[in-house]
This record gives sequence, C-alpha cells and structure tokens, in this order.
Amino acid sequence: MKLSALDWVLWMAGFLGETALFSILIYRRRWREFLVFTTLIGFTAVKSLALYSIYAYGSRLWYARVYYSADFLDFALRLGVIWEVARIVM
Repeated sequence: MKLSALDWVLWMAGFLGETALFSILIYRRRWREFLVFTTLIGFTAVKSLALYSIYAYGSRLWYARVYYSADFLDFALRLGVIWEVARIVM
C-alpha cells in the first residue's frame, strides 16, 4: 500500500518520540524505577516499526493480524503501568 508524505512524516515523528523517550529512560537509568513503563515504550516503538513495514510492504490481512494480536500485549502493559504508578504514588 502506498503512504502519503504526510503519513510518513507523522509516523516518523511518533517513532522518533518513542525512541527518544526510551533512550532517555535507559540512559538515566529510570528503567529500574519504571520497568513496566519502559517496557511499554520499547514495545510501542517496535510495534510501530513493524506495523509501518507491514503496511508499506505487506498486505492488509497481515497488518490487521499483527495489529490486533499486539493489542493484547499492549493492553496488559498499560494495565501494568497503572499498577506501577499506583504502587509508586501510594
């Protein structure tokens, strides 16, 4: 499938933001305190790269399969982030 220039720019901005945040968490060793959040950010960056590649070079069927399969892990990680924040705050 063909991507427009705007689609590519928006995807790249999101991917670079996720990668920058992940790098900062690792560099400043905040991953020790926010392990689940760091895992979520890393997973989101990898998922974004995989979905972009599948969308650009693969089929709609594979894109949908990967997207909805990854949603289960994404949901679990987001619940883990809520637990992690609650644990740190309380």
